[in-house]
Amino acid sequence: MNIKKILGDAPLNESFWFNNGVVVRNIYELVDELKILNDFYFRYHSNDTRDDFGAWIGGVLEDVELSEKLRGVKNKDKYIHIIEHRIRHLERVRKLQVVKHLFMGSVVEWSKKYSILSKITVLLILLLVGIIVYVQYTSVDKLNTMSNKLSYLEQKSACYNTYLDQKITETQSYVNTTFREPLLECQKDYSLLINNPDLENIPERISVKDMTVLSNEVILRLQNPIWAVFANTSSMIPVINHNTKAIQIKPKDIQEINVGDIIAYSSGNDIIIHRVISKERDDTGYYLITKGDNNNVVDPTKIRFEQVQGIVVALIY
Repeated sequence: MNIKKILGDAPLNESFWFNNGVVVRNIYELVDELKILNDFYFRYHSNDTRDDFGAWIGGVLEDVELSEKLRGVKNKDKYIHIIEHRIRHLERVRKLQVVKHLFMGSVVEWSKKYSILSKITVLLILLLVGIIVYVQYTSVDKLNTMSNKLSYLEQKSACYNTYLDQKITETQSYVNTTFREPLLECQKDYSLLINNPDLENIPERISVKDMTVLSNEVILRLQNPIWAVFANTSSMIPVINHNTKAIQIKPKDIQEINVGDIIAYSSGNDIIIHRVISKERDDTGYYLITKGDNNNVVDPTKIRFEQVQGIVVALIY
């Protein structure tokens, strides 16, 4: 490997000619021009069918190793990074060669002038100096490698941070859009209704004539009754606990549901049994506000008629 040839100027007639008219004679000039070269001219010289830069480096500068490393690299920044890394390596090798040459020259010179003991002493000193120089340049090489890795990690970190910021923004937008209505609903003042549910206007669902109590059975005459049992919940204590059973009826429309009624409604995959504390209307139509008797806050969403599974008309303990 001829480092002087690789890092030196090529003969004038073997200079590299860019398609834009720029001419370079050494690898340093090549890197400088690549940094300002636009993508069009870069792809002209380095593409799927040719690599003019690699061919010139391997053929004229005779750095076949670098030429092989550049083969197939189509990203300009990566291309430049590989060349610069090679330059730094060759410069360190060249400095070590200079130190080695000086070291060997000094050894020969001293061997002519001094006794064996003096020669040994000088040799040890020069050896120590050589080790120090070698460690120094090796450490620099490792530091440069570490610096490159840190730079790479910083770029990746910046990329990931940008991606996460974008996703956070999208999530915030989604939450604000999807849950805006429930959040606004929760901000309404239902404090009077929470502690004082209106039970005065609940209509009679089962009249006396529809009930028959016998010695061994009770008969309730209802249209389309629904039997219900409850999970272990505390939201409706003391009215309902997990031992309570209920009979429900299916309302025909929302007008049959009154404030104070206990209803069962679907929420996702769950069935909730809570009391209606308010019936209101918006642009979509009527909706219900519900709350568990033992809860301190209202349920966070508007309940539409389509969600209602039934009205509780009888509780059995």
